[in-house]
Amino acid sequence: MSVPGIALLVPLLAACSTMQQSSVAPCPPVPSARQLEWRSLERCAFAHFGVDTFTDAEWGTGTERESVFNPTEFDAKQWVRALKDSGFRGLILTAKHHDGFCLWPSKFTDHSVAKSPWKNGKGDVVREVSDACREAGLKFGVYLSPWDRHEPSYGDSPRYNQHYVDQLTELLTNYGPIFEVWWDGACGEGPNGKKQEYDWPRFRELVRKLQPNAVIFSDVGPDVRWVGNENGFAGETCWGMISPAGKVPGIGAPSEKELNEGLIDGTTWIPPECDVSIRPGWFYHSSQDAQIKSVRKLLEIWYASVGRGANLLLNVPPDRRGLFHENDVARLKEFDGALKSIFADDLARGHPLARTTDGFELDLGREVQADHLVLREDLALGQRVARFHVDRFVDGEWRELVRATTIGNQRVLRFPVSKLSRLRVVIEDARAPAQVSAPGLYLAPPAYRLPSVDELLPALQFIRRPDPGLVRTRYDGARTSLENLFESSPAGVDDVAGFEVANAGENVAFAFRGNVEVPADGAWTFFTKSDDGSRLSIDGRLVVDNDGPHGLQEQSGAIGLKAGWHALTLEWFNGSGSAGLEVEWSGPKTARTPIPNERLGR
Repeated sequence: MSVPGIALLVPLLAACSTMQQSSVAPCPPVPSARQLEWRSLERCAFAHFGVDTFTDAEWGTGTERESVFNPTEFDAKQWVRALKDSGFRGLILTAKHHDGFCLWPSKFTDHSVAKSPWKNGKGDVVREVSDACREAGLKFGVYLSPWDRHEPSYGDSPRYNQHYVDQLTELLTNYGPIFEVWWDGACGEGPNGKKQEYDWPRFRELVRKLQPNAVIFSDVGPDVRWVGNENGFAGETCWGMISPAGKVPGIGAPSEKELNEGLIDGTTWIPPECDVSIRPGWFYHSSQDAQIKSVRKLLEIWYASVGRGANLLLNVPPDRRGLFHENDVARLKEFDGALKSIFADDLARGHPLARTTDGFELDLGREVQADHLVLREDLALGQRVARFHVDRFVDGEWRELVRATTIGNQRVLRFPVSKLSRLRVVIEDARAPAQVSAPGLYLAPPAYRLPSVDELLPALQFIRRPDPGLVRTRYDGARTSLENLFESSPAGVDDVAGFEVANAGENVAFAFRGNVEVPADGAWTFFTKSDDGSRLSIDGRLVVDNDGPHGLQEQSGAIGLKAGWHALTLEWFNGSGSAGLEVEWSGPKTARTPIPNERLGR
């Protein structure tokens, strides 16, 4: 199954060939068996748990006393039950984070649960979580931080590499099947001031030997790559391939753009995993009990990860009791329920398909309303599609409904609720003849819909000054969100010709206010790519929510608009590092492009 509620889709169609699937030559690089198995999981959980849970920290120092770790009601089965009941298929545990504290009684350190008061030093978190996963049918994986701020040998590279191999061997031989070994690129100096040089080839070889079915995650795989941010967003364009030669995790990793979008000509199949926390932090903090991501935010993350062909790894941090907090458990259930309600009824199932020279057509036999389209490629034959669009048949002619770039494992397209009787998928560009599944077509419950394209917002009759441009208001000060931006005191106001943020510096926010001239009736999609957060509203309706601190990330949203002038507001902030903002749109007979200056006015 792919999206919740969808049975296996109908057999794949060769868009440019009449050959049977078995006779289609693969378009390399292609996934391994272990990578295909990992792909099928789609939604797994992360659990950050350790001394940081009890010290209210995110990165421990390595000097924490073992006695601080003492969960009062630890219950691994409660974690697993909450995840399984919410549609998750695997769990990765932070067996050791950067502080070096081990959640199992390692023979190679005294900094572990064996010296804690929990269960009188006889406890083993890794054992209980792995057993609970196996009993419930969930996959179990481990995070073993390469960086260790406690271990004295860290920075003495040969000694520490042996220490790391010894601990990794314990985890890979004593706890049953492991489906994923998770490595980040954090790297600091040892207590002796020396920088650790990791023996990555040796580490990878050990995993292959002891857990041959496990995928290895890092900035460069070799099986699964980091997506380049911790917000859960894969790129709008998302290839499963990158070129890892000469690159290593951490410093020396591929660029953020390559990690996020992949490469159409990448040499190696290393698909992305999107890691993000359900809370602001990765470890539990009681101050964040009311800051759990909303269902709507979790859905946006799902659309930007699983919906773009990546896998989602959602962190749910156990609390000081050793339980998933009841607020988190309730939100997981609501999130799963929303997905199941959106994808409950496939309106395309059982309807005839007609192959065309550049795609296929679907005849629904009646008029239906829909707002979600799901497509898949047969990854065993390689990822192929680089660009496509979808049309609906209206008033005797084909009109574009939505367009996108890559498909991959799964592409979930959202659009305003539309009346459909015939639909066609047109492949515009591909690496090889496309092997694309028949579409799944769905109508979300009202709470999760975009504005209807058939009930367009009326054009507002704005009078603009002769010169195009926007009013830009500046707000100074550090922030991590655009919430309550307009409650701040402005630091200045000026006129600009477009969405200018270059050389804005750090700790600054802009609000652009003006009007945009829509040239034709229909569904219009707006895109913002920003570093850090951005939000775009039309006529007071939030269309694109790309808020939060992150690298240069893209998000989009659609709205039905009548031709004419509409009020536009764009908010943006930069927390630290380089500033960046790009704004584009697409619509009826308008390819995706930056909004031209002549369409912007006051």
